[in-house]
Amino acid sequence: MQNLNGNNCFLIESTPNTTDLEDEYGHARSVSWVDKNSYLVHQTLYYDFDGELSKTIENREFKKLDEAEGKYMVTRMFAKNHKKERSSEMIMDQVAVTSTNKDYFTVAYLEKE
Repeated sequence: MQNLNGNNCFLIESTPNTTDLEDEYGHARSVSWVDKNSYLVHQTLYYDFDGELSKTIENREFKKLDEAEGKYMVTRMFAKNHKKERSSEMIMDQVAVTSTNKDYFTVAYLEKE
């Protein structure tokens, strides 16, 4: 268990199963801080094939969308590319929740031509 910005988090290290997946993902491993209570990912570090830190994603703010189902959306995110020395920040000032037809997410619907 680790503390990140006042949040008790699980520290989870992930590595792709195959070199094909490493190539597809563009990194050799990632380390994520996952909130112990809400399971929200607060930060993820991505490491290249030489073990060097290449990117950082910080999910800085979340908005609860559905109280009953515990659904959240990231409303403020900061991303940094350490190799290219570039960064971006995404801020969502307004979030609207609309109903979605659950049939859209069935195999039958997705296989329609």
